[in-house]
Amino acid sequence: MSDSGYRLQPGDYRQQFAEFLDRLASGAVDSEEWSSFIVTHYNDEQVEDARRMTARMGCGYMDEELDSDPGRARLRTWAEQLRASNDA
Repeated sequence: MSDSGYRLQPGDYRQQFAEFLDRLASGAVDSEEWSSFIVTHYNDEQVEDARRMTARMGCGYMDEELDSDPGRARLRTWAEQLRASNDA
């Protein structure tokens, strides 16, 4: 993980979490950003589901690993789903 400088801000949590997932898939997330997005619990059920699944992947409780091609693809898919649900 690198020093990204991004932190969760008030506002559109779906969009912010989708962007976080894209950065995570690219390997551009530091531990502070990880904590900022993963430790927070969200009232939005779709964001919360993505958060829980990302945390599970990060802890090794899923078939995919964060730093693998399938893991990165899954993160990007979740990001796309959050964006699509935000547009609806």
